[in-house]
This record gives sequence, structure tokens and C-alpha cells, in this order.
Amino acid sequence: MKNKKAFKGADISKTIFIASHLFYPLLLFCIFWIGVNISSLALAFEKTVDGVKMFAGFENFSLFFKKLANPIDEAHISLLNTVKFNLILYVVTIPLYFILSYYLFKKFIGSKVFGWLVMIPQAFSGFIISVLFMKFVGEAPTLLSNLGVQNPPNFLRDDKYVLWVQLFYCAWTGFAEGLIIYPNAMRAIPQEMLEAAEIDGAGMWHEFFNIVMPLIFPTFTTCFILAISGFFGASGALTLFYEWKAPTAASLIGYYMTKEIMMTNNVNLTYPLMSAGGMIFTLIAAPITFGVKAFLEKICPAEEY
Repeated sequence: MKNKKAFKGADISKTIFIASHLFYPLLLFCIFWIGVNISSLALAFEKTVDGVKMFAGFENFSLFFKKLANPIDEAHISLLNTVKFNLILYVVTIPLYFILSYYLFKKFIGSKVFGWLVMIPQAFSGFIISVLFMKFVGEAPTLLSNLGVQNPPNFLRDDKYVLWVQLFYCAWTGFAEGLIIYPNAMRAIPQEMLEAAEIDGAGMWHEFFNIVMPLIFPTFTTCFILAISGFFGASGALTLFYEWKAPTAASLIGYYMTKEIMMTNNVNLTYPLMSAGGMIFTLIAAPITFGVKAFLEKICPAEEY
């Protein structure tokens, strides 16, 4: 009987211990995810007339769609920039992630030095890196002028270059993440498999495309799905560079919507409008994300080794 009571007391203590550790994060999840999303959903269907909150139906959605359809509206420009920004970023960085990860995995000449150089931006805060980057890019016109270039552009303000500067900065500072994940996935491949391929005469590129790539594809699938799910939330480093005064030519939809909320003088109009916009992009992104997931899993199912 004493043993049963002791076991029961131990079970209760264990339950209390686990509950005490789960309570706080679950509370935060309920408040800052469930609560915020319910509030945002309610705001999307709300309008204020003469200080009285009323049901707006789909009025806010209609207004936001009109902003997106207006070629001179910042919302329209931001959406186009977001699509261009993400597509170029994916097309450029994903192949480089794979090739450079393989370079690090195989420990070719200079790989250790390269690995350290890539990690430098991660050793400092994003604010410090952005300030140093802006200082360097801001001095570029003076440097070009001294080299004899006539009317050098201001890369941080010229509409032709501001989005490309954002692309370069985000690709550069984001490289470390990919070059941690993919080389580690490659190291999980059994060495015996690679040695057997080498004995059979497989060259470096054959090993890369026919052995390494299929075996790390599930890792790529996970990373790519996460990237797609945040497609419309992209804001680059605009807040770090410009606070809320970024050139319209560089604006991204995530930055635009956040700026509208932060800088608004009419909360009763802006909050419901941006909530409706958030719902629109969620309804677009969700099926795309699940569709991409199903497609990637179909063309290259997970390999076991």
C-alpha cells in the first residue's frame, strides 16, 4: 500500500512539474497567436462609423483589392516587388546553397576559411551589420566618382538599385543558415555509401546529383516549404535600412503593411484594412504551400538510408 501511495505521489509530482513547464509557453501561444489571429479575423470584417463599430461584410477586402489593382498604389508596387524579390532570391540562392554546402561537406581547399567568412555576419547583431553595410554602400558613389565615373548612382536611394541592394544584402546575410543546415544533412549520409560509389567509379558530379541531392532532398523540402509559407511576409532589411521611410521602389508587402499600421493616423480605418489584407494573403499562401509540399514529396519522396 505504501508503495502504491509513493508511486501515486511521484506521478502527481511529475504531472505538476510537466504542467508548470508547459503552462507559460501555452499561455503565450494562446494570447499571441490564437488571440491575435482571432482579433485580426474580427477586425477584417469591422468598420467604424461615427465612432460606432459595425459589421463591414467584405468591404475591407474590396478596398484592399482595389489598392492592389491600382498600378500607382504602394500596395501594388510592394506586391510586385515581393514576387520579384522572392523568386530571384530562390533562383539565385538555392543552387548556391547546394553547391557551396557540397564544397564544405567535401572539405575542399579553402573550405574552412570560406566557412568562417560566411559566418561573420552571424557573429554580430543584424543592426550592426546593416549599419556597416549601409556605410559601405553609402560611400560607393564617392569611391566611383574618385575612380572617374560620371554621376555615380546612390544605391540606397536610386529606384533602379534599391531593390537589388536589398536582394544582395538578404542573400549575403542569409547564406550562413543554408550553409549550416545542408552540410549537416550531407554529413548524415553513411560514408560507406559514398565510398561504395567511389569504388564503382562515380565521379564528383555523379555523387553530387545522384546520391547526395536525393538523400538531402527531404531537408530541402522542409526549408523550401517554410520559405514559401512566409512568401508574402517578406520585408527584407528595409526597417533596418530606412525605418519607415523606405523608397517605394524597394517596398515589400510585409514591410508595407507593417508600416501602414505603425504610421497610421486613422486606426479605425487602417487596422481593419490591413487585417483584411493579411487574410487575403493567408488564403493565397496556404493552398500554394500545401500544393508545393505535395508536389515536392511526389517528385522526390524521402529516401531511407
